[in-house]
Amino acid sequence: MFTFSFSLRPADVRQMKIRIPPTRVPAKETTYMCAYVDFENVTTDFHVIANTPIINNSYVMHHMTLMGCPNGYEDPEQALHQPFECYMGSCVDILAVWTLGMNGQCFHRDAGFKVGANSYKRLRIEYHWNNPMRQSDFVDSSGFTLYYTPHLRRHNMGMLVVGQEYLEIPPFTDLTVASSDCTATCTKNLLKSDIYVTSAFNHMHYLGKSMLMEHHRGSQMLRYITKDLAYDYNTPVIHSFSDPLVIQPGDTIRTTCHFKSSDKSVTTFQGENTSDEMCYGFITYFPVESVPGKACLSPWKGYMDCDPSTQFGCSSQERKKFSGQQLNNTNLFRDITSVCKPVSKCTEECKSAIKAAMAREPCMQTQDGRDFVESLMLRHSTGRMLMDYLLPCQLSIYKDGQKADGEACTEAVVDETSGGETPEMTLILLAFLVPVSCLWSWS
Repeated sequence: MFTFSFSLRPADVRQMKIRIPPTRVPAKETTYMCAYVDFENVTTDFHVIANTPIINNSYVMHHMTLMGCPNGYEDPEQALHQPFECYMGSCVDILAVWTLGMNGQCFHRDAGFKVGANSYKRLRIEYHWNNPMRQSDFVDSSGFTLYYTPHLRRHNMGMLVVGQEYLEIPPFTDLTVASSDCTATCTKNLLKSDIYVTSAFNHMHYLGKSMLMEHHRGSQMLRYITKDLAYDYNTPVIHSFSDPLVIQPGDTIRTTCHFKSSDKSVTTFQGENTSDEMCYGFITYFPVESVPGKACLSPWKGYMDCDPSTQFGCSSQERKKFSGQQLNNTNLFRDITSVCKPVSKCTEECKSAIKAAMAREPCMQTQDGRDFVESLMLRHSTGRMLMDYLLPCQLSIYKDGQKADGEACTEAVVDETSGGETPEMTLILLAFLVPVSCLWSWS
């Protein structure tokens, strides 16, 4: 139970419950369910100063997020208060987060999340239901209780998300490390002025064993923002600062996640399922006006959209063409699919089209770039379909020996196949064993 002792009387604090009506949980492992609600009073401005979870069905609740929608936002396909399956939306400003083990949050005495007349009027609540046994009889009506006041505090609060979105954790491994830097260049671009961090917490799933967020200035580490040396998904720790931690434009925020998969028999990737993994840090700060962008995330290893020096020639604008449905409309896609056939014989015209198309792509000029593009394409159906068109010429391109790195890649696979096989059998094995990433090894 929260006690409001900092210049507020209990009578000054109002409550609003935000929850969905009793809703049947689908009989599948992972479901994202959303609903829109309007803030109950938009005649004036308020600060949300605390929240507590309402957990109706602890068997399925994985996490909840409450987000503010842009002013005037309407979703013509969804009615207010009616739950619907969802994933991403236009409401991205986080106001509240709950994950397993959290009891709620009481925010810093000098700041609150602004809602009401001149701020968020429409909110979106998002649920992650985890139903690994795929039971069909579960029902849920969870949500948040918001505590808010018309007595505005000195600052408006925001939440910044940092971390690594590319994870590949091999099986039977004691330690896999994933890290990302919100670099000095990134904070110069993202922060309009100093921000004051009031709390932070780490988020991984069940393979996560320890996680750190570090604050660096120049070559010096100033302090840990979070330091969970024995991370437990079921009991997250909120690290609070009564004297806020000051982060300046030009500072670096480093996120490091340690995973242990010694009892898991398959590779684990980043994903939304509980059986997948995550590496995110959530930082609560003020003033919200100092950070127009609300995330500083790496989509692949050290790549950052906000720092050209990390992009190996593949700018954030260029790499977007390989994500999702945009790929359909690129010359790369049209040139290759117009002359090649999926999982078929490699023709000379197909091989030429592939080489010419890739030679034009800035993101294909380094091995890091080619690996990055491969990872982007494998994340969606259009990219995987294009990979099927590329596959028939994979071996033929290597046999051409266009580049030393391609030759080295082939030799490495041939070494693995050596064991008395006939030349014909070696070629067959090579076709299966050569890594997909080796396909990009030409200029």
